[in-house]
Amino acid sequence: METTINSFLKHNALPAAALSVVIYLQTGTSGDIQDVRDDIQTLRTEMNAEFRAIRAEMGEGDKSIRAELSNTNERLARVETRLTSVERILYADVDPPAP
Repeated sequence: METTINSFLKHNALPAAALSVVIYLQTGTSGDIQDVRDDIQTLRTEMNAEFRAIRAEMGEGDKSIRAELSNTNERLARVETRLTSVERILYADVDPPAP
């Protein structure tokens, strides 16, 4: 005849295993758990610092790109102005070409 505990363990293996884990965790591993939590917090802090550094570097790169685009836009505006002047001189005596 099976004992009550053996019967319980045989028919409820998953809850029994979970109960065993809970009992194990409560009997002296709280220091280990705190160490793991501390390690996770340290890792999060380091990752956040790295992400902030990457964001700052990307921001500086974006500033450089914006400045170059602004410079290119200014140069394009000057070229368009010159082209308009050249077209006026070129087509002064004739009808301008159809668009």
